Amino acid sequence: MTAVSGKMVSVGFRNAVAYAINQTTGLLDPGSATPTTPYEGVRISRSRALSMNVPEARHIVHFAEDRVFQLDNLPPTEPITGELRTANANQVLDALFGGIKVHTVGEATTTLIGSDQQGYEPQVAILGYQVALDDDEGATTLGLRRYRGILSSRSLLIRREGGMTDQPFETMFTWRPSFINAYPWGIPFTVTDDGAQQSQLIHAMTEGKPWIAVWKQTGVGGAFSFATDRPASAVNKIHVVTINGVLSPPADYTPGTTTTALGFDAGKEPAANATVVAFYERA
Repeated sequence: MTAVSGKMVSVGFRNAVAYAINQTTGLLDPGSATPTTPYEGVRISRSRALSMNVPEARHIVHFAEDRVFQLDNLPPTEPITGELRTANANQVLDALFGGIKVHTVGEATTTLIGSDQQGYEPQVAILGYQVALDDDEGATTLGLRRYRGILSSRSLLIRREGGMTDQPFETMFTWRPSFINAYPWGIPFTVTDDGAQQSQLIHAMTEGKPWIAVWKQTGVGGAFSFATDRPASAVNKIHVVTINGVLSPPADYTPGTTTTALGFDAGKEPAANATVVAFYERA
């Protein structure tokens, strides 16, 4: 297991997950998660594309005496927008994005289209990734499997209902990533670490599949388990752990840590009802 090079070539759209966030604090919402059963969001199954429309910077031309004598750039006047496309209909995802509910009618389920919740849609966090290969030409890691990720701490995704034709069904969501000042796990951007304090999106490179798990401290103690089939690929691939959005130093949870769980030191256990988040690479 090694640190990544920051150079890669990538293709496709392998996986994406949407996470509920607390609409007051902006932190990931653990819902009914417990120390032994993490919340891992809603998988965006049958994902086909996550496109981004990135506007060009404004081109400023200084003109005088019948000629251009200087040129400059200013930031664009439009934000980054995008579109999510899937090859299926997912009512659980529709409910999360639309702020509505999946209604059970006997053994059937229904969701509303064009409801009066339009304009009141909740924000969600997004993690998407595609396969990549290391592209550091001078390193022994050249050509090894890597993953390219895109993260948004707060986004709106507005469904555009697909109709019925002789072509395969496709669901489309208009993607509106908000301007943010922190990672999905709560740590703020800083000039020292990030070079800036606000952005719309986060670009990541990892050696293994990137993943986020969220727990709620519902009992007493410092043991928090990853999902059985999604443990960390290695202890040092547990990159960040936060408690209520505040970084928990590795010294607080490394002792007793395994690839299947986090083990906090005595006296360092999260307080009752605390939200614990881990950003890691899954096996």
